[in-house]
Amino acid sequence: IWPEHAIGFVAGPPKSFKSFLVRDMAFALATGKPFLGRFEVPVPRTVLLIDHESSRAAFSDRIRKAEARFGIAPTLYLISNRALSLEDPVDVDRLRLEIGSVRPDLTILDPLASFTRGDENSAQQMGVVVRLLRGMRDEFGTGFAIVHHVLRVGPRLFDQSALVGDAEDIFADAAPVAGEIIAIL
Repeated sequence: IWPEHAIGFVAGPPKSFKSFLVRDMAFALATGKPFLGRFEVPVPRTVLLIDHESSRAAFSDRIRKAEARFGIAPTLYLISNRALSLEDPVDVDRLRLEIGSVRPDLTILDPLASFTRGDENSAQQMGVVVRLLRGMRDEFGTGFAIVHHVLRVGPRLFDQSALVGDAEDIFADAAPVAGEIIAIL
């Protein structure tokens, strides 16, 4: 479902349960329990989940509910509501410190819009973000799952060529886009 060290996206319209999906993926990976109840996780992994969308109370409630289903996830590290911009060198250094101390197999950023100030439709601006994530992937051996809001699904799921062209995995609640989507939810 998610290749090791891949940089990819979990995409869909607002309110389509993307955050719930990545939270369950994080718990499945960290506990070694099947993802979505059917995709085996051969070995538990270390996961860093950075959520900038939910309120602290909502995030805590969702984590408690996931723990009730999956159990305690000792290799799941959570950061909620701590602003990090992938365009700010100080924030990038803070993110590098977090990833360097945790050494996650997968880092989840939820959602992309909270980590960038630039134009998500600009291939040039998003290319900078993708190159930054590639550098961190290569430096720390982590993959990235990035939650991304799209308003329209189908052939124009992503207008950002830098995002689609560099994605190694895409989950979406839409029909496949010219073979780019690996799994349909």
